[in-house]
Amino acid sequence: MRTFTLSIPAILFLFFCSPFIFSQELMVERNWPFTLDEVKAICADDDANRIYLGGNFNWANNTGKMSSLLFTMDKIDLTPNYDYPSDFSSLGPYNAIASDQNGGWFMGGFASSYGSLGPQLIFHLDHTGKVSNWSPDIFGSSIQRMKKIENQLFIWGNFQQVYGQNRTGFAVIDLDNDTISNIISSVNGLVSEVIQVDNDIIVVGNFSSINGVPRDNFASIDLATGNVNAWSITSNSTIRDVSYEATSNRFVAVGEFTEFGGLPRQYFASFLKNDTIPETASLTFPPQQSVFSLSAVAIHDNKVYLGGGFDTINNIPISNFVKYDLDSDSVAPMPFTLNAPVNQIIVDDGVLYFFGNFNEANGQNVGRLGMINLKTDTHTFLTFQQTSGVFGFDVFKGLMGFSGIFNFVSRYEHVAHFAIIDQEKKEVLDIDLEIDGPVHAITFHDGIIYIGGNFTEARGNAHINLLAYDPELDSILPWFPEPNNIVHALHVLNDKLYVGGDFNEIDQVTRTNIAGFNLPSRTITSTSFIK
Repeated sequence: MRTFTLSIPAILFLFFCSPFIFSQELMVERNWPFTLDEVKAICADDDANRIYLGGNFNWANNTGKMSSLLFTMDKIDLTPNYDYPSDFSSLGPYNAIASDQNGGWFMGGFASSYGSLGPQLIFHLDHTGKVSNWSPDIFGSSIQRMKKIENQLFIWGNFQQVYGQNRTGFAVIDLDNDTISNIISSVNGLVSEVIQVDNDIIVVGNFSSINGVPRDNFASIDLATGNVNAWSITSNSTIRDVSYEATSNRFVAVGEFTEFGGLPRQYFASFLKNDTIPETASLTFPPQQSVFSLSAVAIHDNKVYLGGGFDTINNIPISNFVKYDLDSDSVAPMPFTLNAPVNQIIVDDGVLYFFGNFNEANGQNVGRLGMINLKTDTHTFLTFQQTSGVFGFDVFKGLMGFSGIFNFVSRYEHVAHFAIIDQEKKEVLDIDLEIDGPVHAITFHDGIIYIGGNFTEARGNAHINLLAYDPELDSILPWFPEPNNIVHALHVLNDKLYVGGDFNEIDQVTRTNIAGFNLPSRTITSTSFIK
């Protein structure tokens, strides 16, 4: 009889590796948000909680989703958060969207249906994308805008009743009690915008009374009681948008007015909370014409961002989007020129979002939404390839939502063959080594990243197939071993860097496909490291 003896290595192999003897659950990390083309190398730095990726790619997080209803994404990594039920059918576009501030969304538009709910002007989807069995029984033809403030949902549109009570064009829904709210029970004209300031609601538009109290296009309402506050400031025509900054206690407003607080102010006014006189602003605009509009505004760090459809401010050719510095009382164009109006501006957590009808910036194709990091003063655009349009946009604590009729949303983030990901923040760092060819190997040791592949330069300097990068200083070390062909493998052992690949010379020394180096320091003065 033949007997078999298993060696210790063989037993260990069977124990750990055999799928026929032991069943192991694959612990794939959920919600990994990054998409790259042809990743060839990965390494990690546990101390910095970062992952380094190399390969043959030129972008990170280029994401797409077929949808005619809604697209949501995390504002950091810009990837979809969930898919919507396939049986959600749209009978008309969704013009409005509002975050429920818990990962889900309210959507409003024209009559649409979902399952047994039947035709609806408004839906709620929870954080998983499930449609809630909720209907405020709105009688009318459309909802154009929505905004949630605490437990109240403010809606604008073409409707006459909500929950069986008369509300023409504007209403507030108490979400806690699923009833109509009387915070704003009546307004005798147009509401353009609603914002929260401390414990008050600020309402602007074109009206002469709100909750039965005379007010000229601007009103402050106590959020808890619904009482119209004594403080107000007047305008002689429509206020299209308003923004507030708590650090300066300042409001800014734009619209079609030529007087504000009883003083001449053309289309723009700034004023302090509880004051009735606007501040001085040396902004001049062309006479109000059909081709001119100033419809969106936001303030951050005493900088005012103005959007609309215009081509001249202060006799300076500036199109559709401009920054106005209140401290220096001066205007400056943005670092891009848009070909169509900016309709909405939102500042959220240090990021400014501007949304509109544009599809070109500096003559290049871009999307309907741009983002400016106000800390770094850098910008990027999303691209919507669409059949009809993107009509609504909202953002709340990291989630962005879009509504309309479109079929693809993407972000192009140039990272050229090498990317660094902050694993905790799920963020691709804004670091580009400008490597001009594929990266096949990466290893990390003592704060230095070694990168090998098939390339000839990085950041405009000659680095052939192998380089050393210090991420702490964001600098490439002056180290030039220059293997004469592709590097496929890198490994550090006992303070030596081993390089494998398809080469026969490295550091001007003959070596066939494998070589070892003493590890370079951050203050390299020589390349004589080869062993």
